Amino acid sequence: MGRVCGLTIKEDMGFTRFRRRGMKGVTMEFLLVCLGYNLKKYHMYRLRQEKKNALKAC
Repeated sequence: MGRVCGLTIKEDMGFTRFRRRGMKGVTMEFLLVCLGYNLKKYHMYRLRQEKKNALKAC
């Protein structure tokens, strides 16, 4: 079973509280945190794919 997204964001990315006030600011900040989380996941996926392709080429 995979890790919970919120737990990963809090522990691995160090995000523990919102720094903006108001619903609009908090929403934008949360969207940016989610974007960073997804980019990190995609980057790790690409690294695994490149490693797998390098092993096939040998």
